[in-house]
Amino acid sequence: MDNSNWNKKQDSDNYQRLLDNLIDIKRNDSCLFAKVDNSDFIDLVDFLSKQDRRKISVQPTFAIYLSNDSLQKKKEKIEKALSADEIYELAEEYRTEVEKKFSKALNQDFEEAKKDVVDFFEKEIQKSAIKWKKYIRKANSINAERNIWPVHIGFCYISVKTDTKTIFAPLFFKEVNIELRQSLPILTSNGEIKVNQKLQIFLKSQELNNFELDFDFSQATIAELEEQIKYLWPDYQIPDFDDKIDKSAMNDIRNQKIIFHSGIVLGFFEPSGGYLRRSLENIINYDDPRSIIKVEFNKNVYKRNIEKAIFEDELNAFFKINHTNFSQDWAHVSAILHNTIIWGPPGTGKSQVIANILSNILIINRSALVVSQKKAALEVFKNRLGKLSLLCLFLLNDKNMDKTQFYKPMEELINYLENFQEAHPINSLEIVNQSDKTYLTLLNNIFTSNFEAAIFVYKEIRKSMPEFNEEAVVQLFKLSKDIKLNPRISPTKKSKLVQNIIESQTNKKLTFFQKLTLSKQRVAWHDADIILTHLSKYDGELGNILPHLDRLKPEDIFNIHSFLTFKKEAKQQVNTPEEIFQWQVKKIYNKLNDYIQDNFTTYKKFAKEIRTKTRDPYKFFLKYSEVIKVIYSVIITTPSTDLSMYEKEEFNYAIIDEASQMFLEEALPILYLAQIKVFAGDKEQMQPTRWFASSYGEYIEDEDETLNISSILDHAVSEGVYQNLLDKNYRSQHAALMTFNSKEFYNSQLDIINQFGSKFLNCIEVFNLDGAWINGQNLVEADFVIKKTLENLNKYNKIILLTFNAQQQKTIEDIIFKEYPELDEAITQEKVLVKNLENIQGDEADLLIISVAYDKNTGWHSTYVSKKGGKNALNVATSRAREKIVVVKSVKSEDIQSGAQSEDIAVFKRWLNFLDLTHEEQINYASQEDKKLNFITNSQDKFLDFKQEIIQVISKKIADIQIVNNYSIGTIKFDFALFKKQKMVLGIIVDNLQYYGDILKYSKFFDMVKFIEFKGFPLCVINFLEWKLQPVKVLDKIQELIYAKNNL
Repeated sequence: MDNSNWNKKQDSDNYQRLLDNLIDIKRNDSCLFAKVDNSDFIDLVDFLSKQDRRKISVQPTFAIYLSNDSLQKKKEKIEKALSADEIYELAEEYRTEVEKKFSKALNQDFEEAKKDVVDFFEKEIQKSAIKWKKYIRKANSINAERNIWPVHIGFCYISVKTDTKTIFAPLFFKEVNIELRQSLPILTSNGEIKVNQKLQIFLKSQELNNFELDFDFSQATIAELEEQIKYLWPDYQIPDFDDKIDKSAMNDIRNQKIIFHSGIVLGFFEPSGGYLRRSLENIINYDDPRSIIKVEFNKNVYKRNIEKAIFEDELNAFFKINHTNFSQDWAHVSAILHNTIIWGPPGTGKSQVIANILSNILIINRSALVVSQKKAALEVFKNRLGKLSLLCLFLLNDKNMDKTQFYKPMEELINYLENFQEAHPINSLEIVNQSDKTYLTLLNNIFTSNFEAAIFVYKEIRKSMPEFNEEAVVQLFKLSKDIKLNPRISPTKKSKLVQNIIESQTNKKLTFFQKLTLSKQRVAWHDADIILTHLSKYDGELGNILPHLDRLKPEDIFNIHSFLTFKKEAKQQVNTPEEIFQWQVKKIYNKLNDYIQDNFTTYKKFAKEIRTKTRDPYKFFLKYSEVIKVIYSVIITTPSTDLSMYEKEEFNYAIIDEASQMFLEEALPILYLAQIKVFAGDKEQMQPTRWFASSYGEYIEDEDETLNISSILDHAVSEGVYQNLLDKNYRSQHAALMTFNSKEFYNSQLDIINQFGSKFLNCIEVFNLDGAWINGQNLVEADFVIKKTLENLNKYNKIILLTFNAQQQKTIEDIIFKEYPELDEAITQEKVLVKNLENIQGDEADLLIISVAYDKNTGWHSTYVSKKGGKNALNVATSRAREKIVVVKSVKSEDIQSGAQSEDIAVFKRWLNFLDLTHEEQINYASQEDKKLNFITNSQDKFLDFKQEIIQVISKKIADIQIVNNYSIGTIKFDFALFKKQKMVLGIIVDNLQYYGDILKYSKFFDMVKFIEFKGFPLCVINFLEWKLQPVKVLDKIQELIYAKNNL
C-alpha cells in the first residue's frame, strides 16, 4: 500500500472513530441494557393504574400523579391475607425484608403482626415522596453538568444476545419530567418521541435489523406509533407496550434473534442526538476537518497584531461592559483579531472576558455562536451581559425553564424594536491612551539623557527659582559655565555685575586698569544681560549648576519638570450595557425594517407566537430561523442544538466555553460554522472522559489513542492556536486557598493575594481522623463532614461538601436524606451542594468541606487521584472556595510510599504535605524570588540604595511606625509594609521606573498595582524620580494615606 493510500485509510479510520464517539455508548449504557431496579429504572405498571397508563399512550401531553399503585395494592391484599406464607408471596421484592423483620411475630400472633406488616408498607408508600425527591435531584444534577435532560419513558423493548453484548433496551423514548406539587410527584410530558439511536447503530454493527423508519413519528402518540410498527413489522410478535415488563425474561436473555417485549419504563436514558453526527459526517464527506482551525507558524505575528491594536491605535472599536485587567483585555483583543485560547483557572474572569467580547461583537456588527455544555456557564453569561442578554438568543435544555422564561426576553426585545426612537453614538475605549504614552515618552527622554546630572540641576533650579520658568532655564544654558555668583544678591547695575562675573570666574579682584577695559569683555556683558533680564530672581549659586550644563540640554530639565507636573488622564473603563443596547437596537431596527418590507406577514406571525408563548422553543427556533438571523447576531446554546440552518463560516465567531470539557468531535461542527474560533477553558482542569465500545462490546477507558486527543482545548493547543493566560485570581479571598494550585499547575504565573481585612489565619482547616476506607466509603469522615456542614450552615451563603469518590458522596447523601432534614432542604435550595471529584467542575462556594475518605491501607492504584488526570481533578477540587476550605482526612502524606508512583499521586502527596505547612508557608508556597513587582532588570548603582533610603527616612520622620521588609500578601510582596499597633496601615511599592521604553512592562506594572487596590489594600507607589526630587512631598503623601485609609 503506497503512502497516499495509507494516509487516506488512516484518516478514514480516525474520522470513523470521531463519528462513533458521537454515539457516546458508555459502560453499562441504559440505551443498550436497561434493567428495571425500581430505583433509577421503574416499571410504570407498578406505579400507575391502567387508566393512567392509557393516558400516557394516547395523549401527546399529560400530567399524571405517580401514586405507587403497586405498593398500594400490596398493602390492600396483605390486609386480607390469611397466612404468613400468603404475606410473603404478596410481598414480592420486599419478601426478604418482611421475613427477616416479621416472621417470628407472624408465627406467634398472626393478626397483630399482620398490622405491623401493613404499617411497614404504609411507611414505604410515604417514603416514595423522598424517593422522588432524590430522583428529581439526580436528574437536575445531570442536566446541570451535561446540559441534557436524562429522564425518559422507554418503551417497545427488544432483546437479543450477540457475541459482543446482551441487549435489553427500549427502541423508543418519550422525554418526561417529574415535579413535586405539594409533595406529590407528578409525571409530565410535552416531549416528542425519539428513537434509540445507540441501539440502532449497535444493531446495524451486528448486521441485525436496526428498525429504521422512513416517516416522522416524533409528533405521534405512543399508541399511534405502536399501531404503526405492528403493521410495518408483521414478522415480529410485538406485545402491547404498556403491559408489565417480564423480569424473568430480562434476567435470562439467550435469544440470538430479536424478540420484542412489553414494558413502559421510567428511567435515566441519554439517547444520542443525531444533529452533531450528521453535521460531522457532512464535513468529513464534503470538506476537510483538519482545515477548520487555521494557525500561523510564526506566533509573533499574533503578538505583534495585538500590540499594534493596543499600543498603536490600530483597533478603533474596543468596547466592554465589565471591568477587567490587562491580561483580560489582551485576551479580549486577541479574540477579536484571530483564533485564540483564553485559559486560566477558576476565578480569573473568563466569563467577564467572554461577556466583553460579546458586547464588542455586537457593537461592531458581527455575529457569534457561543456554546457550553454547562448550563450554569451559560446562565453566568446571561448575568454578566445584563441588559445585553436581550440581544442574544439563549437556547438551553432546561426542564426547570418553562416557555414563559424562553419567550419573555424575546417579547421584551420586540417591544423595544417596535417602539424604537433614537440612540446616541458611543465612544470606543482605550486600553493604553495618549496620556500613558506621553508619560512613557517623558520617562524615556529622562533616562536616555544624563539623568543624574539633570536631577541634580533641576533640584538646584527649583530651590533657587520657586516659580519654574522655561525661558529662564534656556538662558541658564547660554551663560558661561565658570560663573560663580547668586543673581538674587548680585548688583543690579550692569557694569558692576560684569565686574562681579569676571571676578567670580578668575577668583580674584579686578585691578584698576582691568576695570577700565571692562567694555571689551563682551561675553561677560552678554552674561550680565541674561542675568538681569531673565535671572534676577534666581536665588542660588550659579556655580553649583553651570558646570553640569555642558552634559545637558534645556529639554532634559523640561522633561523632568513635565514629568513631575504631569497628571495622567483618567480613562473611561467600561461602556454601559444600556448605551450598547440602545445602539445595537438601532442597528437591528434598521435591518428589521428592511426585512419586513417584503416579509411583513412572516414577522407578524413571529411576533404573535412570541406573545402567545405556546410553541415549543426549539420548534419556534426552527420555524422562524430566517427572522431570528435578522434580529439575533449572537446565539448562546449547547453542543447538541440543531444548527443546520447555518452554513459554513456563517458566524464571524465561535466561542466555546469550558473547552477542556468538550470532546473534539462535539466541537468540530460548531467551529465549522465560524470564521474566528475562541476557546475558553483551563488545560490544567479535568478533561472529558468517555467509556467507549470497541466493536460495541469490549469497553476500555477512552484515551483517544488514534488521535491522541480528547478535548477540543487539547486539540486547539496541539494545533498551535495562540494562547492567553488570565493571570490573576479574584475568587479566593485568601492567597493560601490557591497558592498550591498556582505552583503545581500554573508554574507560579497565577497571582493570588489576600483580601485586605479578611481574617485568614484559619482559611485552611485540617482535621485528621481515624476513619477507615471500606468499600469505597469512610463512615467516620461522612459523619464528621455532615456535622461540620450543619455547624456552618448559617455562617456561609453557599457550601460545597466534596468527596474524592462517588460512593462517599452517595453515602453522605443517604445519611442526610434519612437523618438531617435541615441539610436536605439546604440541598434542595442549592445552598449546599454535595459533589465528588468527577462532577465538581464549574461549581464554587464560600466554604468548601472536603472528605478525602482514603486511609493508609488504600490501594492507590484504584483511586481516582492516582489515575491519569487525577492531578487535574485535584486542581479542580481544591480551587472551589472563596473564603475557606475544611479538609477532613484519614490519611497522611507519609502513608503514600514514594517510588514508582504516577505523577498524579505524587501531586496528591504534595497536597497532603501542603496541608501540614504553617499559614505563612502556605501563603508563600508559590512565591518566586526572582519575580519582582518593580521589574528590576539590572543592578545600576543609582537604584541600589533607593529602597533603603526610603525606609531610613520613614523611620525617622513618622512616629510609632513599624516597618516590615518584603511583606508577603500572597504571590506578591510589598517592598515594605507599615504597621501601627500591629495593624498594617500601608503597603509601599518602590517604583524604579525600569519599565521606561517598554509600554508592555509599564502596562503590566500598573495592572498589578490595580489588582492590589482591587483587593482593598491601602497602597502607596513611590517612584524613583518623585522621591529624589520631592521627598518631603512624598513623605506628606504617605502620612496622609496612613491617616485617611485607616481613619486615624
